Amino acid sequence: MKKAKELSRIFRDQPQTSLERAIHHVEYVIRHKGAYHLRSGAMNLNVLQYNSVDVIAFLLAVSLTIVLLVFYIVKSLVKLLLSSVKSPKMQSGGGGKRKKH
Repeated sequence: MKKAKELSRIFRDQPQTSLERAIHHVEYVIRHKGAYHLRSGAMNLNVLQYNSVDVIAFLLAVSLTIVLLVFYIVKSLVKLLLSSVKSPKMQSGGGGKRKKH
């Protein structure tokens, strides 16, 4: 409770009231004819630039390339391992039949 009261006192310690600050800002904008120097640069961007569509497309392309590359590497490794497991069985003469001497 003590800490909350202390923080409240610090927060409320301001030289102007909220109404005085609002009046100051309105007058400032009027004095500077719209205060265009305070506007965000995002207002001058088109929709694609504002939403960073080019960056998102690039990241998706890189991610897709990596996923496909890993997929083909894993597929090749599995194929290689399966062929190496099958090859000793084929070399043993097939069918597991033994010849009598």
